[in-house]
Amino acid sequence: PAEIATTLSTPATTIGVAHKKLPCGTRVTFAYNGHWVRAKVIDRGPYNGDYKWDLTRKLAKRLGFINTGAGALRVAVTR
Repeated sequence: PAEIATTLSTPATTIGVAHKKLPCGTRVTFAYNGHWVRAKVIDRGPYNGDYKWDLTRKLAKRLGFINTGAGALRVAVTR
């Protein structure tokens, strides 16, 4: 499981993620608690802490962990 933060600042309707090394446009699938959502890398980061991914609020809400702020998710890069 990857450590995730939900601090990416975007419009409320955006489903996307930030990653330090993957190029923008890369497609990624996230799974958490029986929910899974496909997203696209739209930014660089996160730069706070040891997080590997930074999710938009909309993506975190769709996965069902919006109120936790951070968590461990399963991630598959689908390019």
